[in-house]
Amino acid sequence: MPNTFFMKETLAQADKNVSFIAINQKQYKEALNFTITTLLAQDETNVILVSLSESIDEVLPQIPQQWKSKLIIIDATQGEKVASENVFATGGPGDLTGIQIGIEKAEKKLGKKIVIIFDAINALTIYNKHDTLGKFIHIFNNKVRLDEETALLFTIKDATEESLLELFKEFSDKYYDFSQMYISSIELAEELK
Repeated sequence: MPNTFFMKETLAQADKNVSFIAINQKQYKEALNFTITTLLAQDETNVILVSLSESIDEVLPQIPQQWKSKLIIIDATQGEKVASENVFATGGPGDLTGIQIGIEKAEKKLGKKIVIIFDAINALTIYNKHDTLGKFIHIFNNKVRLDEETALLFTIKDATEESLLELFKEFSDKYYDFSQMYISSIELAEELK
């Protein structure tokens, strides 16, 4: 995964923080897969993936069998629900209560050293009002800090309103904007030709 080098620093500094990560659509799949597999490779780390846009059928085949017991997916997509002991289905991206309940069930099942990943938090902005989403993120981030967990909130920057980017930044401990990195690298490569 050569285009995900930028995630190494983010993951190295993520412990017990809420990190908000802005990426572009071309970076999305590789960055998400790299993040999940890197975290699962760590001995005591468990991952809760709140899947808002990535199909479970696309996520699960990327995970080596020996790590699947360390991953629980909260399926908040609008797609067909998959029956699995490590997948909790919700009513979709508009079901913030269902998402929070799924996270709490997953935390109880996994135990300690948990990293919670929202794969595309911008999907929540389509189904929820700004003030409702702001309250949810505020409560969620406070809970992560109190429980001394780690959260990584990914967003597709071009698909996220500026006011919501500011809201997410406000409630996060760290903010990373990699959305222009891939584009800049391509432009640089073309200039060197």
